[in-house]
Amino acid sequence: MGLAQFGEDTKPVRRFVHRDHQSLVSWNVYDRPGHFAATQSPELLIADIQTFFGNLRKFSG
Repeated sequence: MGLAQFGEDTKPVRRFVHRDHQSLVSWNVYDRPGHFAATQSPELLIADIQTFFGNLRKFSG
């Protein structure tokens, strides 16, 4: 699981996220707006998703 936290979003508390989601392998924080990231910061969201899945391929392949 990966988390992309954009500006203007609620800030998750890391200790609870790590406690409840042991499969978390990526956590990125961005200053740009993104409560609706697909429309507010689409290029940043796409880059984050591509990087996440690219890294998974490296570990699984």
